[in-house]
Amino acid sequence: MMRGIRRSLLSLLVALAMLCCGALTAAAAPVDPGDYLLPYGDSRVYSESELSWMNDAQLRLAVNEFYARHGRIFQASDLQNYFNSKSWYRGTVSASAFNESVFNAYEQKNIATLTAIQNKRKQGAAAQPGGSGGYSSPGRTPSAAPAGGDYILSASDTRYYTEAELSSLGDERLRLALNEIYARRGRTFQAADLQNYFNSKSWYRGTVSPAAFDEKVFNSYEKKNIQTITKIQNDRKAGKTSQGPAKSASSGAGTNASADYVLPYVSSRYYTEAELQALDDGALRLAINEIYARHGRIFQASDLRNYFNSKSWYRGTVPGNRFDEKVFNSYEKKNMETLIRIQNRRKRQ
Repeated sequence: MMRGIRRSLLSLLVALAMLCCGALTAAAAPVDPGDYLLPYGDSRVYSESELSWMNDAQLRLAVNEFYARHGRIFQASDLQNYFNSKSWYRGTVSASAFNESVFNAYEQKNIATLTAIQNKRKQGAAAQPGGSGGYSSPGRTPSAAPAGGDYILSASDTRYYTEAELSSLGDERLRLALNEIYARRGRTFQAADLQNYFNSKSWYRGTVSPAAFDEKVFNSYEKKNIQTITKIQNDRKAGKTSQGPAKSASSGAGTNASADYVLPYVSSRYYTEAELQALDDGALRLAINEIYARHGRIFQASDLRNYFNSKSWYRGTVPGNRFDEKVFNSYEKKNMETLIRIQNRRKRQ
């Protein structure tokens, strides 16, 4: 009988040992660093310059990522949904039960640095748009970070854009959208037109040279969106669509700003009235409609339709009655106003 008891105890010890080993193995399972905003937030101190590239929404996610790593559950649905999408997240601790003493020295320091940046922006030191930029407490509503018109792809770091959505962009807008993902991460650009374009954006903080830039900073949404944009560019370059060439983002490359456009830089710089006055009435009409054509508008007037169909970059996908002028960025809106003002002045003469 004693021998049977010893045998049972031995079996129990072996089973416990196997369970422990299994738990250790599971705990050591690798996680893609790209799935974190700050992959090493619990093992090294990030400097303020490293973190200042983030816009307000990313800064909020980064702060809350520390809480999420320790299993905190969030009341804000956008945060809860965001972290639920992460393979490493295990929400087990309610907000009321969470104790910040779980943070180690690295985490405490990094949270303090992030919060300091938030507070500076809130006080206007960093002039972050939307006014309220600071939210050191987890789960707070995000500030009015620049969105919509100030970005081409306002949610490129939080959702996947479909190929159909991105295919509506002309070559120049596609190039800007691709580089916008890099610009959100603080990359500087060698191409002067790109650098000037992003310098004009209130959210942009160019701190990382092209040579020092590491694409590991991209999260899974950004990586996928870059892949989709690059695929569309490559398809166009290969002639699978009729959109003309597009170069890679790594060099800050660009679309062919040639005579194929009346106003090649209408979506990335302001044209002066003196420049636009040089256009005759026919060219002025084409220039106005070119802004619409870049966004895929279909035209009822046969001369306009035939003209834009002859352009390698044009893809007419949006009927006139469904076109929404909200797609225009600040450059396009201002240039449109100037063109129409000249046109109206000529009509009165």
